[in-house]
Amino acid sequence: MRILIAEDNEETLQAYKDALEAREHTVTLSFDGQDCLTKYTGETNPAGLNESTSFDVVILDYKMPRMDGLEAAKKILQINPQQRIIFASGFVDETVEQSVRRLRRIIEVMRKPFSLNALVDTVEDAQVYEGLKTLMINLRYLKDGYPNEEQMKEIFDGLRKIQKNRTY
Repeated sequence: MRILIAEDNEETLQAYKDALEAREHTVTLSFDGQDCLTKYTGETNPAGLNESTSFDVVILDYKMPRMDGLEAAKKILQINPQQRIIFASGFVDETVEQSVRRLRRIIEVMRKPFSLNALVDTVEDAQVYEGLKTLMINLRYLKDGYPNEEQMKEIFDGLRKIQKNRTY
């Protein structure tokens, strides 16, 4: 798989890279959301994707300098609405709530800190992404983007089920 990672902690970024490359994945690194977006679109082709800049998964730290993960995700999804995105965040509730409100969709979220094995398992688990697509269909009734507490609980429960309780 081709994976793009945006993480402002260099040590964490390197650990993610090493774990994924050990499983034969191709990893591209960026230190903030702006750099991630530049690498996603390709410096020579800012108008869109091409074969050399398509990624199977984009992993974003939620809080980063220059451009945070949520803003980077929003811009990436404008380019490719089908892009699989995984947020790595210590702020899971806020991340899920903001992804529903601002992105109008659910994004996979891994609660920091997590093991490198959990990262690899999540990236390699295609059922998670398919489950999210199903969950998105169920969210269409939330068209105003402001779910109530009960609806947010349903979203969290759906995510936990999809992610097999391994990431939060």
